[in-house]
Amino acid sequence: NNEATGMKMLATVSEGAGIDSFTIIAHDNRFEGDTRIYCNNVSRLYLLFNRNTFFSSNMNFFLQEFATEGALVFKNNEVHAQNGQLMTHWSSTPTSAMRFNTLEVTGNTFYGTKGEKDVLRNITNVKRIHHLYPQFAVGDTLNVAYIDTLSKANQAAADQVNRRTEFMVLSTNFQPFADDLKRMQALQDSIRQVEREKKILEEEQESARLRAEAKEKEKQKAEAERKQAANKKSEKQIERENEKAEKKAREQEKRAKEKAKREKKKQKEREKREKEKQKLREKREKEKRKQQEKRDRERAKRLGIPYVPSESKSAPAPADGENVSENVKKSDEGMKPDDVKKSDDGKKTDDVKKSDDEKKADGDEKKPDDLRRSVKHNTRAKEKQ
Repeated sequence: NNEATGMKMLATVSEGAGIDSFTIIAHDNRFEGDTRIYCNNVSRLYLLFNRNTFFSSNMNFFLQEFATEGALVFKNNEVHAQNGQLMTHWSSTPTSAMRFNTLEVTGNTFYGTKGEKDVLRNITNVKRIHHLYPQFAVGDTLNVAYIDTLSKANQAAADQVNRRTEFMVLSTNFQPFADDLKRMQALQDSIRQVEREKKILEEEQESARLRAEAKEKEKQKAEAERKQAANKKSEKQIERENEKAEKKAREQEKRAKEKAKREKKKQKEREKREKEKQKLREKREKEKRKQQEKRDRERAKRLGIPYVPSESKSAPAPADGENVSENVKKSDEGMKPDDVKKSDDGKKTDDVKKSDDEKKADGDEKKPDDLRRSVKHNTRAKEKQ
């Protein structure tokens, strides 16, 4: 998953490094430029290249010479080259001294090459095949006519040995790096556009700077004129202005004190009115309680039951967690609907009429809450008796 561009050489292996055996495994990469692997007097070289893309700027796109022995597996790659060869041979060492113990070139796609014969040129020493398949003689051409004359077992072996690379001409006007040229052109256009925008921005900044300088000069000039006009004023005028300002400040201070005094007086009056209202409310509450007590006495007298003051009636409710007294529990549990009904039935019509007349005469109308309270009180009084 690497992408290398502008390459001068994919790799260089030489015995000068103190190592006589090299192994290179590469898959799913993209190589652009001079994609050759240069081999110089190396004993063993093992190469496995799978699913790579080569954009070669050199006619020879992969091997420059080979080791004394080794293996080459070149599968499922995409090659863009001009009349390319898988291995080129320029040294004085004969190709017969370069032995491929394993050679597999399958499933590749070549663009710009002449054909299989040109791609596999200079790869001649594959004699290990003869040792693995002794039924085939060195120099035999494993073509269709020859394979058809063999037995089925030898035909399968020949097909295994005779794995070939298929070539197909896709175009006759191939232009290498066309996409790269387009990207380069687009990049140059964008660079020019950025330079134009930068120049326009610099001009606008320069114009804004000049305007700011002119404005600053005008401001300084106006300030100088104002100072000059201020210096021309006489001392008498300055004193007059100072006296006027002091007088104004004293008046404002006086008004502020008067205002604070008025606010304080209003506050006292409000507090006084609130106190009077509170006293009046307390007085009304007291009168109201007296009237209620009077009505309760009269009611108790009419019903023939002892009068219980309102303080004992309305005992404060117990706080959370407190136990209710046994008498209150007993009185609450002792209440039954029949008792309430009986107390209501025990009243005579004349008594009811009389109580209504007395109410009208007193101008005090009984409320529903008072009725309920009286019924409950009568019931509890009878239970106590």
